[in-house]
Amino acid sequence: MNLALGSNATNFNITLLEMFNQTGAGVFCMKETGKANLEEGFKAAGYSGLDDERINGLMATVQVIQLGHSGSALYNVSFPSLVFWDGREKRVWGACDV
Repeated sequence: MNLALGSNATNFNITLLEMFNQTGAGVFCMKETGKANLEEGFKAAGYSGLDDERINGLMATVQVIQLGHSGSALYNVSFPSLVFWDGREKRVWGACDV
């Protein structure tokens, strides 16, 4: 699961999760998973981290890559997936309140 920052998502250079297995129907939630990678990704992009005021209103797009047993791949992209606001940690990672 990758993330691209900005409104013109062309570079999914923040890897939130390397690999995971999710099966079955229902709500899929990652409240804290990938948070450290997001922090590192912001820093690599020139921000000071999750507390940087410049990310207020920043758009981001999530890319999910599904690998099949035969080696095939399905790429899913949702644009825009996220918009970071004040209280962004709750907005991004705390949406699992269901």
